[in-house]
Amino acid sequence: MGSERLTRGGVLRRAALSLAMLLVSTSAPGALAAQEQTLSVQGEITIGTEGGPRPEALLVQVLAVTEAGVQGAWEAQMDQDGRYRVDGISRMDGATYVVAADYSETTYVEPVELTGEESVVSKGLTIYESVSTDPGLRFEQSAVVISSVDATLKTVRVLEIHSIVNPTDRTFVPHVEIGGPAGLLLFPLPAHASDLTAEFGLEPSQMQQIDLGFASLSPVIPGRTEMAFSYLFPYSGSDYQIDRSIRYPIDALRVLAPTPGPTIASDQLEVAETATIGEQEYQTLHGGPFAPGGSVRLTVNGLPTPGGPLSDVPPAAPVAVGAAAGLAAIFVAWRRTHPAARDLEADDLQEDLIQRIAALDAERQEGRLTEAEYMAARQKLVEELLTSGGQSESQS
Repeated sequence: MGSERLTRGGVLRRAALSLAMLLVSTSAPGALAAQEQTLSVQGEITIGTEGGPRPEALLVQVLAVTEAGVQGAWEAQMDQDGRYRVDGISRMDGATYVVAADYSETTYVEPVELTGEESVVSKGLTIYESVSTDPGLRFEQSAVVISSVDATLKTVRVLEIHSIVNPTDRTFVPHVEIGGPAGLLLFPLPAHASDLTAEFGLEPSQMQQIDLGFASLSPVIPGRTEMAFSYLFPYSGSDYQIDRSIRYPIDALRVLAPTPGPTIASDQLEVAETATIGEQEYQTLHGGPFAPGGSVRLTVNGLPTPGGPLSDVPPAAPVAVGAAAGLAAIFVAWRRTHPAARDLEADDLQEDLIQRIAALDAERQEGRLTEAEYMAARQKLVEELLTSGGQSESQS
């Protein structure tokens, strides 16, 4: 990822597409067909920032989106009363519709729910004023999952999931030109980390790997937002030590590693009950809160080396479930720790999705799915999980 990616310009439009694609979870397969009927989408633009001025002009778009991308776009200007109406929108089989607007260097996107053959649908959109320095972000939950170990290449793949709270009524829009950590959203990485991949909540073109971490220019809206990413780090011996710097307040930190496989230990984290995801068990450590300026030391022990006890274990065998299921399980676990967000029926649905993701990973490892088939099915299941649990929550 080169430095040219840390520019804005056309990035907002790409961000709109990325956010819209994340909302596409259960579109029907098959060719997209335009029907004769059209519909209109109307609503009010709400200013979520107390005392914030209403913009004099705001372009509102309605997009028809499938897994292949944007299939149609229609637009209208917001009127002086803060309302909009977009007419002439083609109904398309298999498409999901979203309403989007760019304001103060952030793209705001909301799904439009179609329940039948209605000709007019109402959908509001909330926008916020922005700030370019850290408004007091807090990491409510952070999870680090050892998702696979490759004994041949001597690399470890790690999945991280963070629930970030912006406690203000202004969107944090990081800027590289501000300088210093206050103007960026920063995440630490182990030494020599590579293959940094955005899983959700992050715009890949807005990620720049730096010394012992990476910076993100993805806006953080008020309320709670989940972000996830994965990466590789190399190792040489059977033990690997990670010193993780704390840049933001962390309420709770969890670390998971599959069993059998390498073990994890930390003097600053307590051993929790073993977590079972599908048919795979995970050793779990937890702790917190942690204040900025400190660090957490974590040791990964028993990594496979030539002639070692795990040297004959296939590269991916220590994690039969895989990163997608790990991501799914932690996401559900978070929702269960928030009483306001908990819903037993939704929990049952999410458990079923986790089992399906685990089965999908097993099929891939057994060679019954091509990489393309696996990635397409995995994306659909993870998006379905996110839709069932809610990707982000607005400020209460």
